[in-house]
Amino acid sequence: MKKTSLLFSAAILSSLFLGTGSAFAVADGPGSPDVPAHGEGSIGFTENTGPTGPVDPTDPSKPDPTGPDGENENTDADGPLSLDVYPSKFEFGLANPVDMKENTYASSVTGNHFLQVTDNRSDADGWSVTVARSEFKLDGGTDELTGSIFTLPLATAVGRNALSAIPVDADSTLTTAGVDTAIPVGDGNAVTIFGADGTANVGKSTSTYTWDAAKETLTVKQNTAKKGTFKSTVNWTITATPAS
Repeated sequence: MKKTSLLFSAAILSSLFLGTGSAFAVADGPGSPDVPAHGEGSIGFTENTGPTGPVDPTDPSKPDPTGPDGENENTDADGPLSLDVYPSKFEFGLANPVDMKENTYASSVTGNHFLQVTDNRSDADGWSVTVARSEFKLDGGTDELTGSIFTLPLATAVGRNALSAIPVDADSTLTTAGVDTAIPVGDGNAVTIFGADGTANVGKSTSTYTWDAAKETLTVKQNTAKKGTFKSTVNWTITATPAS
């Protein structure tokens, strides 16, 4: 429907400028070179409050052909500023032998984890996505993996500009972690992992931040592992920020 409306508007404007006539024409001149007959074209916009579906994380100008997999989940959040997709499943093996020395465990999740943000606001304000977590706690118990280090690997950010995806480079004002990132414990310690300062239209439309889930790691400190399954809640939050 949107495409049809745009084409229809273009046809109206073309007819006006070509002088083929239109119901909107205002014939306040004879159409001579000195006094043309004037027409008028118009278009209006309303705030985009609808949700944005998943896109291809490597090229936000294209729809996701499959939708989020089991490791990523869409929020169906309303716009105009929304966190559309976020990583929802992290796992580091469920049958690791108890070991009292410090160990680092590799992720057992394969494929990509990614964040997807849509900003359809017409103002210049930016946005930021922060992440924090709870400590890993024994399911059904009170023991915790105190001091654990949950690390996300270096990611790739891609912003959509017009109809083409533009990879973010070092000079871009799109904010990224830039390095491997340890997810802090406690919402009050949340760190910004992805964002835009709002200048030069960076971060408008849909942007993604993608990394290899298999490169995530969890370091468990000595003398904290115990028999059982430990769980942590990972919180992703998007916040509107003033333009700098």
